[in-house]
Amino acid sequence: MRVLLLSLILAGAAATGWGQETEVHLPGGGLFFDVMPRTIEGHILAPVRPLVEWAKGRVVYDRGDVRAYEEGAVRPLIELRVGTNEALLSMTPYTLDLTAEVIDGRLCGPLKFVAEAFGVWVEPKGRGVTLRVPQLNREAHMAIPPDPGSHQSKIWKQLGIRYGLPVPTPVDLVALPHWNLFSVERQRELLADIGREAPTIIEAHWGERSVVGIRVLSDAVDEGAGAASVQVMAKYTDGGVYEDSYSFVLEPDGWRIRRESSAQME
Repeated sequence: MRVLLLSLILAGAAATGWGQETEVHLPGGGLFFDVMPRTIEGHILAPVRPLVEWAKGRVVYDRGDVRAYEEGAVRPLIELRVGTNEALLSMTPYTLDLTAEVIDGRLCGPLKFVAEAFGVWVEPKGRGVTLRVPQLNREAHMAIPPDPGSHQSKIWKQLGIRYGLPVPTPVDLVALPHWNLFSVERQRELLADIGREAPTIIEAHWGERSVVGIRVLSDAVDEGAGAASVQVMAKYTDGGVYEDSYSFVLEPDGWRIRRESSAQME
């Protein structure tokens, strides 16, 4: 009887997921950066906090040090110090491929080291990398940040202005930084639709929806044709998550947005 009762309890537990963590669906994969990751010496340097929190950890800063804890832990899993490649992994000394740095006000560390310490599978393929947390049923794909000075890096800089990263670009009715993101052809279309006040109207109303962070999904550049396409996942402060698609054109003064479209993620 006791064996039968135990069997029924275990069967019920398996059917209801008892003992297993129920994960909330995260639109767009749930991973967003408010500072663009970078590639340095062949390694990705990324903001530590969003990556750790995505893996359900927590981060504590203390005078240039960062300690990252697993959920519910009292001892840090990793410890990083700004300006050095010496770290601690489970209280054991570890030498990083890159030094931890503060970029645009955010503590950034080697993505692979931080991710794998928290059980994230890091799977690079071509110009992209997929991050998986099997135990949490989480997955996020991202483009590998481009090398400095490349055409892709110039496009990523334009995306930073587009989304207001790391801080919103202030309204400037003289330089018109946001209006000048658009190609000449697109500007002509906007002038035809809105009127001659289009530049100042667009500049004055830019950034009315603040961005929590973004993740570049993919980028492709045809230098010969002077064309590029980029896909971005963006999260806004109102909770909305959108997959944005851009086509860029190379003009004499740099890369400019020719077309853009957006689809909300559920």
